[in-house]
Amino acid sequence: MKTEQIDGKKNKDQKMKLMFVLFLIIHITFAVYLGMHKINYHYDERLTFGLANNTMGGVKIEHGKVYQGFSLYNDYLSVKNTERFDYKGVWENQAKDVHPPFYYVIIHTICSFFPEQYSKWFGIVPNIVFMLLTDILLYQLSKNILKDKWLALITTVAAGTTVLAMNMVIFIRMYAMLAMFVVGISLVFATYYDRKQDWKFYVECYVFAVGGTMTQYYFLIYLFFLCLFFGIRLLIQKKWRDAIGFIAVFLTAGGSCVLIFPAMLKQIFGGSKRGKQALEAIQTLDGYGEYLKEYYKILNNDVFGGMFAVLILAAVLLTALVVYKKGRKSSLQKLNTKAVMFLFAGTLYIIVIAKIAPYRTDRYIMSFGWIYILFVVWFFSKGVTVVLSGRSKGWVFGGIFVLLLFLAVNSLRLSGWQYRYEYLGSRQIFDIVQQYKDCSVVCVYKKRSRTLCNAVELKEYKDYVFVQRKELEELIEKKHSQKMILYAINRKDEEEIIDIILETGSHLEQAEFLFNSGYANVYYIE
Repeated sequence: MKTEQIDGKKNKDQKMKLMFVLFLIIHITFAVYLGMHKINYHYDERLTFGLANNTMGGVKIEHGKVYQGFSLYNDYLSVKNTERFDYKGVWENQAKDVHPPFYYVIIHTICSFFPEQYSKWFGIVPNIVFMLLTDILLYQLSKNILKDKWLALITTVAAGTTVLAMNMVIFIRMYAMLAMFVVGISLVFATYYDRKQDWKFYVECYVFAVGGTMTQYYFLIYLFFLCLFFGIRLLIQKKWRDAIGFIAVFLTAGGSCVLIFPAMLKQIFGGSKRGKQALEAIQTLDGYGEYLKEYYKILNNDVFGGMFAVLILAAVLLTALVVYKKGRKSSLQKLNTKAVMFLFAGTLYIIVIAKIAPYRTDRYIMSFGWIYILFVVWFFSKGVTVVLSGRSKGWVFGGIFVLLLFLAVNSLRLSGWQYRYEYLGSRQIFDIVQQYKDCSVVCVYKKRSRTLCNAVELKEYKDYVFVQRKELEELIEKKHSQKMILYAINRKDEEEIIDIILETGSHLEQAEFLFNSGYANVYYIE
């Protein structure tokens, strides 16, 4: 009988492993599909490659030089043969920037195997790898919290395929890598929540703390609140030696980060643009309510499928039923404080981010959406099980699955059945560009880095040239074509620029607005 039970357990474990592997394959396929359909890029995605690969200080534009194709931007975005695996260059670039270097090291390493080449896949593929590692860590974390492999699988699938999570994978920035470290440190804390700290705990804390901090400084905010909750619990339990060791390992990790990347102190404490912005933001509450609303909207749409208010109402009713059935004292005993710890740290992280982040955008919370999926699964599965006295486990699983599926579909519906960082809206722009591909382009810009946003379009035209406003008249006098395209990039004086072109070029009579793209307003002049 015992042998049959062991064999039955092995079969269940094998089925679960097979299901999890199947999910990973589907997740990879889905991410690759979205990557294939990604047709444009955020300005910061271009900076990812430039900061990782270029040591010349930016795009090298020569005024008046006629460019064709992608060569100008390829020089900026790709690794030169003589600069392969040049990590000193990465360190120097990031010391001048506002972010730590680990993500850029990954991008530079991949690009170094393909010198003089640029591809979106050099950024999407590592993000997919981080996605898979996050899936594995989140599955282990979910098993720890939920105590059920099927619920853990449902949670991992739901969290990994939210609109927020899939946008993170195809957004070529450090947030997929950050998610891996966020889930990793959370798993360490969950594993040792009711266990004595040992050398493995200290090693894992050190690795994830250093890795997360050197990926994105905002990791420190989540880590602070996680440590606060965990540390207070150690003190309440009077585990003095564990508390001392706990503090020591994170002080050691912090010291290591400073040794690895000394510029971090200046960047965090006001010496960089982002540091100054954060310090200035803390000093006032102006607009804070609106900032919180914007982050609430992102979470509500991209994680909760627009149903956050309904979930809260359902949670209140379920809580009342549990308290009525079991009593308040018994209900509190069933509270999973590990799940509460992550909800506490994640929510306070978002509250702080809403105040100090330079923009109100999904990127800063991409790595934390899983917390809410995990808490929803734990809360509703536990509550319904208590109400039903554990008699209908299959119904509980089925109900959770249907709920999460509904939230996922509704999130995608709210996003217009597309993912933000695919930039599918650019198709209309590219269609217009194709109509004028035989034209020459004049780009009048204010900041050369802003021209990165239009790299994909410019290579489609016959040719393109860059000038500043003061050089415009001379250029127009030399041109004798009867038509041209104007890109007014990052400028507020485009009407004056158009007037200069029409007055200088006797063969030109009128300007027609075509579209806005990135920082540019684009006109057809004939």
